[in-house]
Amino acid sequence: MMFAMQAHGLAHWSWSRPEIAAGEWWRWFTGHYVHLGLRHLLINVLGLLVLTKLFEGVLHPRHWVCLLVLLPMMISSAFWWRLPGLSTYVGLSGVLHGAYVSGAILMAAGRTERWTGLLLLGLGLAKLGTEGISGESAATGVWIGGPVLMESHQLGALAGGGLALFWLLFGLTRARQATKLVP
Repeated sequence: MMFAMQAHGLAHWSWSRPEIAAGEWWRWFTGHYVHLGLRHLLINVLGLLVLTKLFEGVLHPRHWVCLLVLLPMMISSAFWWRLPGLSTYVGLSGVLHGAYVSGAILMAAGRTERWTGLLLLGLGLAKLGTEGISGESAATGVWIGGPVLMESHQLGALAGGGLALFWLLFGLTRARQATKLVP
């Protein structure tokens, strides 16, 4: 999907405040799935693949569907209300940060990998804190072809953490087990 949208061009899919205000509501979702260029796209796809492997058995397919659908909408809502000066955005990094924090929280809440989850959560929070203090990495911006919006990382992490806490609160963390019907 991301490769197809990328081929069609940023102008049709990017998160753009003026176009959203004009009624192009799909951009709340699609802006997170288009990228500045091939490098930006590939680094985000690689990040997604790493996260699916890292949280295999922790984030189940239904969690991934929720994360990949809800996080863009949650982050975009925060962009709209909390960052009124933001006019455009592209990229999956906010969603990736949300998935990372969500997976780390669910892992930490488990019984077998609690310490690994806590370590991952601590490392993620340290990264966000470092970004908050030092700001955007100019080298990353040059490499991907444009500035990095650190707020997307923070907002994604908050949204992902909120989803993980919701799943824990309502017992939605384990895969449903099939029940055998006895004739």
